[in-house]
Amino acid sequence: MDASEQRARALDGWRALLGEAQVRDDATTRVALSHDASPGARQPFALLRPASPQEVAGCLQIAARHGQALHPISRGANWGYGAARPPRTPCAVLSLERLEAVRRFDAELAWVELEPGVSFDALARFLAAQPRGLWPPQTGGPGSGSVVGHALARGLCSGWVQDPSEQITGLELALADGRVVRTGSVGAMQGLRRRALGPDGTQLFFQSSLAVVTAMTLQLQPTPARALPFNFAARRTGPRAARRRAAPLLQGRLLPLQLQLFDDVYQLGLAGPSPSPGTALSEAARRELAARWGGARWAARGAVFGEDADQLADGWRRLEAVLDGRCERLRALPEQGGRAFAERRQEGLALAWWATPRPRAPGQSPLDAGCGLSWLACALPQRGAELRRALAQLDARLRDAGLDRPCSLRVADGRSLVLVVPLLFDGRDAEAGARVAALQRSLRDELAASGFPPYRLGVGERPPSSSRDPSLDEALARALDPSGALARGIYTEP
Repeated sequence: MDASEQRARALDGWRALLGEAQVRDDATTRVALSHDASPGARQPFALLRPASPQEVAGCLQIAARHGQALHPISRGANWGYGAARPPRTPCAVLSLERLEAVRRFDAELAWVELEPGVSFDALARFLAAQPRGLWPPQTGGPGSGSVVGHALARGLCSGWVQDPSEQITGLELALADGRVVRTGSVGAMQGLRRRALGPDGTQLFFQSSLAVVTAMTLQLQPTPARALPFNFAARRTGPRAARRRAAPLLQGRLLPLQLQLFDDVYQLGLAGPSPSPGTALSEAARRELAARWGGARWAARGAVFGEDADQLADGWRRLEAVLDGRCERLRALPEQGGRAFAERRQEGLALAWWATPRPRAPGQSPLDAGCGLSWLACALPQRGAELRRALAQLDARLRDAGLDRPCSLRVADGRSLVLVVPLLFDGRDAEAGARVAALQRSLRDELAASGFPPYRLGVGERPPSSSRDPSLDEALARALDPSGALARGIYTEP
């Protein structure tokens, strides 16, 4: 039986299982699934839309029976990382957007079990309706994105909870052979402990394609009663000194703090498009920008949290002591109630228009506008020397390529930083996209070789050989998916 006949039989089986309307293989659907703001255009041969874990398991069994590969997505809104695009072809996309239930919720012990189709906006609405204030995970990206998909990719959030992957206590999984199993604690202890009794495979299914996650149990954090937003500016040496002084407080969790740093180009990009799309800002233009901001090249925003006025004041005094003489224009903004602060989303999508020579229409997404955006994110130790070295590598390569370097730094636990640089270009310029794709690959490898491995990868991107030991990858894939029902190429070699 040839490949086309095998595929036809698989499509017949999926239609019998899901219904005709939930299996699409028309050209319009296939092209739409290949679109992302990042370079590339791999098309799947079909879209499958199951509505339950049992239907997911059935799709996997049919794929294994007929030698087909599936690429699961939650909602396909991780723009700049591949969106719904499969890691390789031929492949069908398995969309989990119809699995959209909040299955269980315990307000007293602060945890929730939810399915992959639950969006950030949907979970925020659900939590806002509860009597007890619990912090909703949120990002600067689209509110239509999946909470489960974002956490499984170890995506970062903004606000009080910055890394939702650390709050995961267990997963429900559909395996390639059709079994539905669970990791983590079960029964009365579900949601209460982040480590189950005995060996626990939960971490195997982060940033991987070894199974399909059909539900996630996530601990929630109580919303602090009060929030005091702040901002400050810094010259080249300012952020390093501030981070060094703040590190012990963050490591010991002694200061309830959220902090993110942005360079001058990133700040300008959030305010509007480049004054010269397609051309990098000159050093003279950057000096002019710095002069406009009092000589600062970096800015920071964050918040101190507390349960009462005394705790908030104490946190602010500690922050002032840490930053004393190491930043400029440290400014406290009006105090807010914790719930009001949590409900305020700070959208970062405007940055995608930086290199796009077309104005943003109201409500327009980066994909609709043809923006070019490919994220480069790497992890590095929270030490000034390493940060200077990483920034110098980026500056040299991006300057040679004629690209700007909008940069943000995520400060988490006082031990490591996440350096995030969006590579911005005109998405309707195929040559520009090809140049950016090649540049990103080489930059990713060079940074990893210097000791700064990727924090996240886009769909189908090859992990640098120096960033991880792949020895177990093939053994795990053979054990859990011997027929290849799930597409390889998610953080592993295809």
